[in-house]
Amino acid sequence: MATHCEIHGKQPGTEDSVQHFVGNMEDDMTLNEYMASDDSNAFWRLSSGDHQNLLDEAVERMMDAREALVAVLCDPEGNVCIQGSDADRDVVRKALDTLSVANATDHFQSRSEAEDL
Repeated sequence: MATHCEIHGKQPGTEDSVQHFVGNMEDDMTLNEYMASDDSNAFWRLSSGDHQNLLDEAVERMMDAREALVAVLCDPEGNVCIQGSDADRDVVRKALDTLSVANATDHFQSRSEAEDL
């Protein structure tokens, strides 16, 4: 029993679904479409501009998530203030640091510098 694509409503394996998918590779692909895709090579068929758009959208979502978590889990100064053990607070602190753009930027810069060596 064939099912339809939840995102596009196309039946898999039909010419219509293939053309629709190929058409999306040529057009902008949203982050939701990329995340829902089972095609492990979808990213590599996109243009570099589309790569940047996906990255920008992912970073924006990451920062929105971090901001929401900080509002709930931290005091006004940004210190983790949840009930729990020091280890629990360390887990939250590390997770928030992981979601930080500054840390992501440092990671990519240090990786780029290492590749230059």
